[in-house]
Amino acid sequence: MAQNHTRNAATSSDYRTMRGYLFVLAFGGAVLVMAGVQTAGLLVSQRLVADSYKVLQRQLSASYERDVAGVLEHQLAYLHMLLRNPAVIGAIRRGDREALMREIQWQYELKRQENPHVEVLHFHGPDNRTLLRVHQPENFGDDLTTLRPMIADANRTRESRTGFEIGKNGISYRAVVPITDGGDHLGALELGINIAYFTERLAEIFDVQVGVIFQGAAMQPFVAQHGDTELLPLGNDSFAFSAMDALVREAGRHSQQSRANLIPFDYQQKRYVAHKVFGINSYLGEKVGTLLVVADVSEQVEGIWRHTMWSSAGWLTLLMLLLFGQYRIFSRMQASIHKLAFYDQLTGLPNRSLLLDRLERAVLNSARNGEYLALLFIDLDNFKQLNDTRGHHVGDSLLQQVAERLRGCVRASDTVARQGGDEFVIVLEGLSHELEKALLQTHSIGEKIVAVLNEPYFLEDDLEHRCTSSIGVALSIGGKVDVDELLKRADISMYQAKAEGRNQVTFFQSTEAGIP
Repeated sequence: MAQNHTRNAATSSDYRTMRGYLFVLAFGGAVLVMAGVQTAGLLVSQRLVADSYKVLQRQLSASYERDVAGVLEHQLAYLHMLLRNPAVIGAIRRGDREALMREIQWQYELKRQENPHVEVLHFHGPDNRTLLRVHQPENFGDDLTTLRPMIADANRTRESRTGFEIGKNGISYRAVVPITDGGDHLGALELGINIAYFTERLAEIFDVQVGVIFQGAAMQPFVAQHGDTELLPLGNDSFAFSAMDALVREAGRHSQQSRANLIPFDYQQKRYVAHKVFGINSYLGEKVGTLLVVADVSEQVEGIWRHTMWSSAGWLTLLMLLLFGQYRIFSRMQASIHKLAFYDQLTGLPNRSLLLDRLERAVLNSARNGEYLALLFIDLDNFKQLNDTRGHHVGDSLLQQVAERLRGCVRASDTVARQGGDEFVIVLEGLSHELEKALLQTHSIGEKIVAVLNEPYFLEDDLEHRCTSSIGVALSIGGKVDVDELLKRADISMYQAKAEGRNQVTFFQSTEAGIP
């Protein structure tokens, strides 16, 4: 009996010991599995953030390249338009600065109203001396042979030149065309747009911060004019303007320490990603700087950490739920980044990137079904005046109301997009197979839009505001005109509408068969 009791006690002790071992093994296994899940979740989540922002980086690069190409086309077209004026050519031939100023100044002021980043409009003689600086008419006669090689090169070769140059006011994109009349070379005409035009457009479209990092050697013309007090060294013979936002300067320092194009870094207890989006080259192909874009990823990273910490509190039975939760978070993150990359944050309309994708599909559909498509480029008249006098929040309210009105003017199958600033674009598909009918259909919709946008807007404090619009239209059928050409034609037509008095619809005129 005592032996049985002793045997039973020993057996119970063995069972308790075994249960203890099993509990320790199960608990240890659960901890190891949870730690593995947590680590895998963090690694996968961080990789997803990096991959998603690489997609955004490609969208930024594509948008920037298209903007530069579009500005180049528009600059050259604008300069050639000025030189088609016989009065302008006559004044240049006579060297009559006053007559030239009378012919050009109002057009320059109109150009500045449409794009405040237009910096210079210069007429140069064949000897590289300035004949007229429209923005500084009191300064003329300077010899730019050494200081401005682009001018000297255009005069020497009698060919157009374009590219970025760093001058006394910073960096700008300049276009130079030769001035000829009856075989005589009369000099060169130059137009410059500050690089802030491109950086502000990217910042507005993608809701990021943008800056420019300059190469030290390229800044010599600026340093010679101002000294180096306005420059901040970042390392590796790179500089930024000291007035640049502190966050972008910090991103610039990290970018100089890394060869990668996508650099994560922490600043003031937040997580950011810096993109080396695009190298800026002079017209000779020499690198003068780098465009740097900074995006805030704090919320995404914090969300990943919160979810991962919560998931680590579960047991093995929660593994499937945890994986499902990770999938839901990844899906929401991808949807959020997709919205950031393809939709305007203010109006909810498709942005430039999504517009280009839909426009390319519209061109393919037109080629397949033989129906006309129309591209409407809409610009609000005198919008800058409202922004400057009432503030950006009032201007934003107006843009949101304009977006709603434009949605109501077209079919659900058409595309209404915001190009940036006060510029909107509409793509009309499925128009008639016949040119005359397609023109009537487009003109009817354009007049409807003009009328709807003319109706009063009610902004803050019951402010009643009226705003007109200028609309440029380009038609295409059968894929005869590509996307870039359609955008350029609609843009030219819009400026023609403004030049003819605003508040109207203007169609692009072309001699190509089947295209108005």
